Amino acid sequence: MTVIFHWAWTAIAASFFVLVSSRIVIEQSTIDELVDKASVVESIAQRQRDLIEDEEALLFGQDPEVTPGFYEGDLAGIYHENELGRVGINFEKFPDRRWPNNTIHYLISHLYYPEQYRIVKTALDILDFFTCIDFKEWDGKEPDYLIVWPVKKPAGCWSYVGRLGGPQIVSLQAPDRKSPQCFAGIGRPLHEIMHALGVYHEQSRPDRDKYINVVKTNVIKGFINNFDKLATRNVSIPFEYDYNSIMHYGVNFFSVNRTRPTLVTKQKGLRIGQRINLSKLDCLKLNSLYGCLDDSNPFQKRKYETICDFLGLESTFPKKKSKGKEKIKSTMDKEKMKTTTPKSTGKGKPTAPPQKPKGTPHQPKQKQGHAKAHANIDNRQEQTKASGYY
Repeated sequence: MTVIFHWAWTAIAASFFVLVSSRIVIEQSTIDELVDKASVVESIAQRQRDLIEDEEALLFGQDPEVTPGFYEGDLAGIYHENELGRVGINFEKFPDRRWPNNTIHYLISHLYYPEQYRIVKTALDILDFFTCIDFKEWDGKEPDYLIVWPVKKPAGCWSYVGRLGGPQIVSLQAPDRKSPQCFAGIGRPLHEIMHALGVYHEQSRPDRDKYINVVKTNVIKGFINNFDKLATRNVSIPFEYDYNSIMHYGVNFFSVNRTRPTLVTKQKGLRIGQRINLSKLDCLKLNSLYGCLDDSNPFQKRKYETICDFLGLESTFPKKKSKGKEKIKSTMDKEKMKTTTPKSTGKGKPTAPPQKPKGTPHQPKQKQGHAKAHANIDNRQEQTKASGYY
């Protein structure tokens, strides 16, 4: 029995060594190469935008989705591609940008701590559950796959838009002592993965001026182009404007002092920039983009339309005044702000931004089921409300 026990642990240790070794190779080769590629994009973008040298200083303290050098703060490599679509890439005209067979393989970095790994995994499971897109852990063979990685430079929450071909980075900066960065909840991972699937920012739509105003005087000098609208041609998804979209800028993005609003809704009292969960329209847009709502398959269409109905985030429209108020800390300006206590949809309570976890970085475990991911949504909403968006 002792011999068998010893042999079993030896086999487990050997498997663990192989797994870790393979990931170290990925970290040193593929990751470095992809980051270099992103850095080239950053340099090109800076020249095209004629930015001053001290860009990082200007953007210090901004939202984690505002990364120096990236178009609109978190979009890598698409400065010259702003005519691909209105809400999402038009895959009929740009078929290579769509992930084939509605299947996406992914690799989550072993450098993340267990809680961070769980947040990313939950975001992927949510997208898997609410759409007909199949997310699978990378088997080491598929040529096209997402690598979710805590890139150190350029650090932040950023992604390419649509499929590039080959390994493709989604950068999610790990928490530090000052901020939860990309891990206040599932919202930011969902946002960046949505970009990788081909979805643009909501406020970039060509019809956005009907719904919001850009306060140019409050935008940092040299960064107004981050509020450009996409071209009217190549429209891909004809859905109404969604203030509640997880893909919408917050009110203070690129603000001169991180408090003055750069975006103001036409109708007073509406809220924008939530990073809690997909909105109903986010769900429908993504399903439409990947053919999940095609009339050729009425059963599938009805299935995902019904599933999207369950994504009922709080309304963006003004509510009756509430007596209960609390102070929360914003990750965007790190200043205290007053807000009406949000109505809880889950069992948990809002929690403070996560501190640096104890223990060792995560080693991937067996895939969690969709039911578990779905059951965690309410608690994730409560945790992310602490980030200051609502």
